Amino acid sequence: MNTYRKGGREMQMGFLIFMIYLLSIVLISVKLLLKTLQSIHQNPRTISSQGKGVESYHFRPASCFEVILDQITFVSSIQTWINLNPIVWNYGLGSNGLCSVLSGIRVNKAQVFKFHLYPIFKISKFHTVAGNMNDLYLRAASKIKLIQINSPFYTKGLNLSGQRSVSEFMRETNFCSVYLRRGRAGRVQPGECYHLYPRCVYEAFAEYQLPELLRTPLNSLCLQIKSLQVGSIGKFLSAALQPPEPLAVQNAIEFLKMIGALDENENLTHLGKFLSVLPVDPKLGKMLILGAIFSCFDPILTIVAGLSIRDPFLLPQDKKDLAGTAKSRFSAKDYSDHMALVRAYEGWRDAEREGSAYEYCWRNFLSVQTLQAIHSLRKQFSYILKDAGLLDADGVAHNRLSHNQSLVRAIICSGLFPGIASVVHRETSMSFKTMDDGPVLLYANSVNARYQTIPYPWLVFGEKVKVNTVFIRDSTGVSDSILILFGGNLNHGAMDGHLTMLEGYVDFFMDPSLAECYVKLKEELDTLLQKKLQDPSMDIHKEGKYLMLSVQELVSGDQCEGRFVFGRESKKPREPNDSSRFTKDGTNPKSLLQTLLMRAGHSPPKYKTKHLKTNEFRALVEFKGMQFVGKPRRNKALAERDAAIEALAWLTHTSDNNREEEDNSPPDVTDNMLKLLGKRRRSKRRPG
Repeated sequence: MNTYRKGGREMQMGFLIFMIYLLSIVLISVKLLLKTLQSIHQNPRTISSQGKGVESYHFRPASCFEVILDQITFVSSIQTWINLNPIVWNYGLGSNGLCSVLSGIRVNKAQVFKFHLYPIFKISKFHTVAGNMNDLYLRAASKIKLIQINSPFYTKGLNLSGQRSVSEFMRETNFCSVYLRRGRAGRVQPGECYHLYPRCVYEAFAEYQLPELLRTPLNSLCLQIKSLQVGSIGKFLSAALQPPEPLAVQNAIEFLKMIGALDENENLTHLGKFLSVLPVDPKLGKMLILGAIFSCFDPILTIVAGLSIRDPFLLPQDKKDLAGTAKSRFSAKDYSDHMALVRAYEGWRDAEREGSAYEYCWRNFLSVQTLQAIHSLRKQFSYILKDAGLLDADGVAHNRLSHNQSLVRAIICSGLFPGIASVVHRETSMSFKTMDDGPVLLYANSVNARYQTIPYPWLVFGEKVKVNTVFIRDSTGVSDSILILFGGNLNHGAMDGHLTMLEGYVDFFMDPSLAECYVKLKEELDTLLQKKLQDPSMDIHKEGKYLMLSVQELVSGDQCEGRFVFGRESKKPREPNDSSRFTKDGTNPKSLLQTLLMRAGHSPPKYKTKHLKTNEFRALVEFKGMQFVGKPRRNKALAERDAAIEALAWLTHTSDNNREEEDNSPPDVTDNMLKLLGKRRRSKRRPG
């Protein structure tokens, strides 16, 4: 018993000593925290941000604990915003996004933490887009603590093989860049840097950044190489210390050939010579040149200048709907982000003359700095084209047709090609497909994303952004005639009235006489443009008066039917076919299709079945480089059967189109399908 009491006294004494020690630590911590708070009151912290036009907000926590909690909550809010808005983050955390986040934090924290109007945290701009280069990097004030928020990714152009139109891609940063950014916060004065990634990710970074030759598009570089007359592009680039991949170089050369900047021998064409002096991407330069030639220069000039820099349309986080509605007002239901840009710029110019430019931008969610940069680029591009002889001194004659929206769409198509997407209409919705990526989505800020239906069969776009899926940013709806006349090279298909483009990925079906008219018209138009580029003083509206009138008439409307062959998926018949003839008398469509293919000398068809979320199955049948997709069915057997019926229906429909109108005899389905499949006659040869 005595031992127990003695032990109890010892335990009580030890506990008392521990509490005294703990209390002393707490008192010391509070004292240090009070000193820190006092220094913070004397020296406000500045949170550096990447962006333009970031406003200043002032906060003050009500207690010492909230000083630490406020800083943690701020960084956490930024990280949450990045996770919810990956696309905007890819393009930089500028005033388009960060201002909205900070504004939201100010309101929310004022309610939760009861901020008072005293400067503890002050958000100031260190990176800005300004006309004066000296204002690009603003020096921070003295005696402040900088907080740098660092992301593990950066966005750069790429020259990956197989990707034609994806212009930006998420890449991990490197150790040197991280060290440099950390230095921005504390190289010349005390600061704090928050890395939004764990240490294991930081330690796995590459030491240095990839050379620019390996991570940027090579189109403009290849043009410069040819303009310097230093020989073959591939041979010249192979002499670099770290040469780009040969396939990336070949893709750039093929692209320049596609837009007409290089001929088949990789020599500069007349168009290529003009493009080599323009400080823009070759496809935008082509758009600029054709805008001057076709006398719709002013709207094209605005579009090219706008596509060369950031999007002037802002998208605040807490006002997305209002910003989208404001941009839709500029669209005027013409299904074009580029035309919306033109109207926004023209409205800004009118407001600037009246002295209300800032109010105009505030009301319509536009960036003043970006519009000013567009205005500056317009002047620069105009001077270059005047020096090249493509523009007159006054430029009035080159804007005679600026009011013709169909012609402006055609020039946009000529510059953005081969960036085309097919508009696939369904009963209650629509989808979009591209040649390289298949199904894609429209960017949330696009005016076309707000429409339930788009009356155009195609969308042309300038760039795609890949996060988890591929997004199309700015797009414009175009008709079939626009794509035929201002797109790529045309080729004749397997039958009369069938035209193909992009190696058969785009098909057009029309009356044979109309198809021949389109082909000849395009040839004459290309010849006229070559003469104009060879002699800039020539007036094509006089030399080719009736040709230009015909082009204007055709791009305003057409009757031809174009289809996008997605993933080598074959075209469907224009009219529904009666599939009962393939199933009557117990005929198995799969067996019939396989028999026809074998008799024509081809390998058996291959079937692929996918289990849908609706607990149904959809099958795909592939043969001879073509794919046919059936309708969803309740089991695999019925799905494959339906896919075979779709293939047989297409074969029958196409073979029926090849019959002469005077032939009134009943069609021999089997013989016609064998002819379409190209039956090979096998004959045994004896060695001679």
